[in-house]
Amino acid sequence: MSNNSGPNPTITIQPIVQQTVVQNLPKREWTSELCGCFGDCQGLLCAWFCTPCYMLSIYSKAGEGFCDCLMGGLVPLRLKVRTERGIQGSICGDVCISFWCPICSLVQVGYEVKTTPPLV
Repeated sequence: MSNNSGPNPTITIQPIVQQTVVQNLPKREWTSELCGCFGDCQGLLCAWFCTPCYMLSIYSKAGEGFCDCLMGGLVPLRLKVRTERGIQGSICGDVCISFWCPICSLVQVGYEVKTTPPLV
């Protein structure tokens, strides 16, 4: 015997999808020029005489950890700071600048981290 007293109701729960809207903000230039590293003498001296320590301190201020610093190097740090702060540029440019002018690039990134907050 079947107990068919009517159709069984089916309850369906739909997932809620949240969309994050990212505004296309106009890109800006770096706060300091690449060769303007003399504007941050403390950063320049730290980067020149103790590059690994200075890079680790910038990684830390940018919200990254020790392992990121060891495994990443300067290019990922530069890319992260540039994209988070809406600075114009390209990955190719980041690679070239980090390869040919590592100290100036590191000082420029450090100055940006010290003086401007991330947009994202």
